[in-house]
Amino acid sequence: MGPNVSKFAYPSTGPLLLAVRLPFSSNISCRVFDVSGKPVWTQYFEESRVFFDEIPRLNPGVYFAEIVYLGGMERYRIIFN
Repeated sequence: MGPNVSKFAYPSTGPLLLAVRLPFSSNISCRVFDVSGKPVWTQYFEESRVFFDEIPRLNPGVYFAEIVYLGGMERYRIIFN
């Protein structure tokens, strides 16, 4: 079973709050990439089931959030206006 991911203020014109809940404890890494694949934001959490973090305002455009946890990986599209 994968994570429950919420994005608040989406699409965003300012910071975007990202909330991730896992059904088990795991190291979690979250990276945001621009459309060319360049990482623009990274956060790492050790042995956690839940994390909330704010992605700072990025230039307007489409980005991809990649969340990696024990046993899986999820990708989500995010938009900054």
